[in-house]
Amino acid sequence: MRRHTILPLLSALLAGCLLLAACATVPKNPAGAAAGGWKLSKDAQATYYYLLLEDARRQENATLGEQAVLELLSLDDSPQVFIDCANFFWQAGDAARTRILVEEGQQRHPNNLQLQLLLAQLYLAEQRYDEARTLLEHYLTRNPGDLIARTELATMLVQAEVYEQAMTLLEQTPASIPQEKHPREWQFLRAKALTGLERHKEAVPILKALLKEDPEFLEAWAELAYAYEAMQDFKGAEETYLSIMELGEPSRELILRLAEVNIKLGKPKQALKFVEKGPQDLPTFLPVAGYLLDAGMFDEADAFIDAVLKEHPDFKELWFHKALIQYEGRKDSAKALECLRQIPESSRFHERSQRFSIHLLFEADRTAEALALARASRARYADVSEFWLLEARLLQESGQTEQALDLLRQAQERWSDDPEVLFTYGLVLERAEQRAEAFAVMERILDLEPDNADALNYVGYTLADKGKDLDRAQDLVARALELKPGNDYILDSMAWVRFRQGQIQEAWAIIQQAVVDSKGQPVDDPVIWEHYGDIALALGHTAQARTGYENALKYHHKKPETIRKKLQAL
Repeated sequence: MRRHTILPLLSALLAGCLLLAACATVPKNPAGAAAGGWKLSKDAQATYYYLLLEDARRQENATLGEQAVLELLSLDDSPQVFIDCANFFWQAGDAARTRILVEEGQQRHPNNLQLQLLLAQLYLAEQRYDEARTLLEHYLTRNPGDLIARTELATMLVQAEVYEQAMTLLEQTPASIPQEKHPREWQFLRAKALTGLERHKEAVPILKALLKEDPEFLEAWAELAYAYEAMQDFKGAEETYLSIMELGEPSRELILRLAEVNIKLGKPKQALKFVEKGPQDLPTFLPVAGYLLDAGMFDEADAFIDAVLKEHPDFKELWFHKALIQYEGRKDSAKALECLRQIPESSRFHERSQRFSIHLLFEADRTAEALALARASRARYADVSEFWLLEARLLQESGQTEQALDLLRQAQERWSDDPEVLFTYGLVLERAEQRAEAFAVMERILDLEPDNADALNYVGYTLADKGKDLDRAQDLVARALELKPGNDYILDSMAWVRFRQGQIQEAWAIIQQAVVDSKGQPVDDPVIWEHYGDIALALGHTAQARTGYENALKYHHKKPETIRKKLQAL
């Protein structure tokens, strides 16, 4: 897609001025009277200072350059002079002074398009997206018929994923601009905005029309393939990628896209034929192994990896995928661990393999081995917080709560603003029955990350359980449910909030959702079942209350005597 760039053009513009300057007689004295008593004209002075600016650029002399810039602007403050002077600072690597100078030029010449676009680009470089957008919006308000500015703003909106505004901007073109004068780029921007809005079926005919007009419009081909994939029309995506392949030498990315869509079409052999046409290296093989795993093609993935390792035994990273095949496809944790041991410490997958190994050991009730590995990994990867958290969780699971808390206190000193570290610390405090400290930690998380669903749920549930600030509790849990809709624990919290508020019927409706997981199976959380029993009992549903309490015992409630007393009282 053609882009309207300004900064790269500045050198050419400046070079043109300097070429003219080189043809003139250069005085020895700047801007004043010469030795013979004659005085330089404004044009001659400008020529002199342009040459001085070029000399400053060659010498990388900022002081000399600033002098030349000040003199040039005192002689002529036209838009082009601002652009030329800004280019000096840009080439010197001084982005801040470049922006300040362009801002001054833009204020003096608010209707000059080059200055508007240049300043917008500088704002974007500083990640000041809203200011860049506002700048061009104001310019278009004054100059609604400027097609270049409208195109640049639409491009900016699409890149910022503000798709609705981009569509509005392109569709609300002044009637004074006839349809035939609309840039072709607008159609492509419309298509990108439509795909961004997940209106893929509307984007496809626009892209096809563009490609009929220009069969070599590579970006349109890529966008069309993306639209087909988003619609899960993998056949259409494959045909599109093949059309792209006809335009030139296939890239790795193109080979990988063809491999993935063929795997999704259930054609792994065809996928691997495309892989043979691509680079025979690890960055190609790793994603393909992942695609086969994601599709549940464990036998095909295993055969593919074995073939690659036979040819490239040093590609040890593929052993991680073999471990996944054993764990997910064969349900063999022991063999998965054997695969992970093949990954050397020098591999970039080693850290990940250690985390996976710790998980496998713990899952196999080999807690002591898991703890030893977590401790060793923490020593090796001291800057990776996850190993600290893994060790702390294993300590807590093995009954060493104080040691877990000591480790987590050290961790939260190192990563004081890390929500995951703080959340783990809060949970272990909770399990150690240091609930006030745990609550304070969770509130700290919400200060750092107001949309942390787990912390929202914890604080909201805790308030409800204490019968305090129930309105805030409801707001917090409702927000958590927006972030994680259908989550069993958050549904339980909302049921408990409504129960505490006296909204028993609503609580009953919610808790019935909480006790069944996404697959329609009963959840195994004893507290949720206890709440189910309490809410049922409040409504006089004795049979359902009994079911709730019995399931609370079945799933090992931490206070079984309390649950038995509730059962006896029915």
